[in-house]
Amino acid sequence: MGTLLKIDDVAHRLKLTRGTVYQYIRQGLLPALRIGRVYRIDEMELDAFIAASRTGREVETSTEED
Repeated sequence: MGTLLKIDDVAHRLKLTRGTVYQYIRQGLLPALRIGRVYRIDEMELDAFIAASRTGREVETSTEED
């Protein structure tokens, strides 16, 4: 797991509004962790999201199994 980013940081990096970032999270397009009442996005997951959007593919999210 990489650095956890705030919604504002992600919005700035993607040049989107906070609302659009929340919409991507709700739609399952952008993987996010919910910690209490706030969301955090793993920087590595964000990089994968950006790379996938450039190639037009869906984002493959990492899943950890115990």
